[in-house]
Amino acid sequence: MMRKSVAAVTGAAGGIGWTADPSRAVLLIHDLQNHFADAFARDVPPIPELVTNIIALRSHCATLGIPVVYGDFQQTPLARVMADLGRDQLIITGIYAHLGCLMTAREAFMRDIEVFFVADATADLSADHHLSATTYAAGRCTMALTTDRVLSMLPLAPPPAGRPVAAG
Repeated sequence: MMRKSVAAVTGAAGGIGWTADPSRAVLLIHDLQNHFADAFARDVPPIPELVTNIIALRSHCATLGIPVVYGDFQQTPLARVMADLGRDQLIITGIYAHLGCLMTAREAFMRDIEVFFVADATADLSADHHLSATTYAAGRCTMALTTDRVLSMLPLAPPPAGRPVAAG
C-alpha cells in the first residue's frame, strides 16, 4: 500500500530544498500508541515496513542527539519544547497520515518550521488516504522523502576532509 504513494510523490516538494540538520531537527513519532495502532493488522503491509523505518529513524536520530517526541502540537508541549531547544525542523513519522500527521505538518509549516514528511514511515488506513496526504504535504508544506533519503541527509560521521558536502 505505501510503496505506490512513496514512489509517486517523494522528492516532489513544491520547490522546497531543505536539508535535515541534526542540530535543528526533532523526530516526531505520531500516534503509535496501542489504542491507535490497534486499527491496523500488525503483520501485513503497511505496518511492518512502517515499524522498520521508524525504528531505523529513531535509532539514527538518537545516535545524533536529535530529540524524539510522541505528540503533535495540540494539547502537548511540542511547540515549547522545540522553541526551548532552538529546533526549527520537524521529521514526521507515524500513523493516520491524512489526519494527525498532515495537520501537524501544516501547523508546523505555519510556525516557520521546516517539515520532512517521511512517506514510507507514515501510514494510513487506506492507500488512497496515504497517497492523498503525502501528495498534499509534498505540494504545499513539506519535503516528502523516504526513510533512506532522510538518513542520508543525517550522516553519522562528517565527510572526509577536503571532500565537498553535497547539498540536499
